[in-house]
Amino acid sequence: MVNNKTGDIVLACVSLAQSPLMILQLFITGTGIVTEDMASLLRLLCSALLGGLSFVYLIRRNFFLLLVAYLSSFSVLTYYLLFFEATEPFILDGALKFTLPISLPTVLSLFCIKDYNLFKRVLYQFSRIICVIGILYGILNVTGLLAVTSFYSMSYSYALLLPIMLLVISKSIIDKILVFFSFILIFIMGSRGPLGIILAFIILYIFIVGNLKMRIILLMCFITILLLVPYFLKLIEAFDIQSRTLILLMDGALDSDSGRSDIYNIIWEKIAENPFWGYGIGADRTFLDGAYVHNIILEFWIDFGLFIGSFFLFLLFFKTWNVFRLSSIKYDKLLVLIVFLAGFVPLLFSGSYLIFFNFSFLIGFLLLASKSQRIVCKLM
Repeated sequence: MVNNKTGDIVLACVSLAQSPLMILQLFITGTGIVTEDMASLLRLLCSALLGGLSFVYLIRRNFFLLLVAYLSSFSVLTYYLLFFEATEPFILDGALKFTLPISLPTVLSLFCIKDYNLFKRVLYQFSRIICVIGILYGILNVTGLLAVTSFYSMSYSYALLLPIMLLVISKSIIDKILVFFSFILIFIMGSRGPLGIILAFIILYIFIVGNLKMRIILLMCFITILLLVPYFLKLIEAFDIQSRTLILLMDGALDSDSGRSDIYNIIWEKIAENPFWGYGIGADRTFLDGAYVHNIILEFWIDFGLFIGSFFLFLLFFKTWNVFRLSSIKYDKLLVLIVFLAGFVPLLFSGSYLIFFNFSFLIGFLLLASKSQRIVCKLM
């Protein structure tokens, strides 16, 4: 039992490690001690070491699954390397830097966890730790103690997205304080996408789960924030902070798509030319000079074709809905919603499923939750 508990904690920590590692990467870069590329390499090495640590428990718990997962991954990557030569550099880059050392260990670690309730406790404590680290980094950044060239960091926003939403549903006052400061720092330093997701979740949570008292508190908080906006703007001006979100807000361009419509049009044309088979993993970057399409639906279609891409999306939606539907308690339902919002929704307007750690976490979480539900059903 002790070994099982230790193993579950280790596997849970491995699956959750990318958010704190991302913030630590930003911090190391900000110190000016190493270059951005070196900091990225250090994060990759730490991820590989954690992946190796997870293998110790994965081999004991399900060696066959580990073997099949990596053999299947190598087979798929080899197939696309042989038959889709144009995407070769992007496949190799993504596979070596993310899929093999990060994505697979994350998914397998989550699936092999035995105690779902223990995992949820580790997830909650990790969320607290990540928010504390994120706030400390944000303060050092805003006050100019770090040698960063720009306040803006999309990675910072997404590293805090899942932890913030998890702490929103906590009853602890300390957690609410962590949420408040994390949200403010994302507003100052981060991107508007995570802000919109967090706000949407808070409103959804209060009006669906909350009572009249919570709704009144939400309204009072909203009014207070509006009254504090002028003072907040003066504070930002005093520190000479160039907030990208604030600039867009002041310019009335908060709904700007930052050129994504042009990107979508290019990819749509390519999908129309080859709708059935797609162009291979990472194909969007071959048509966009190395850039992402910033939309997971279009990315699946351009990579795998309309039919296979749609099938993968259907499986993801079906699995998410099924886990949500079968969750017996309210907290578990909220957890499914939070992980989906953090792992899938950002990919509708930013990034790529190939390198987004929250997407790997979503896949692994759905497998873990589904396995846990099957065990409960058998016991009943």
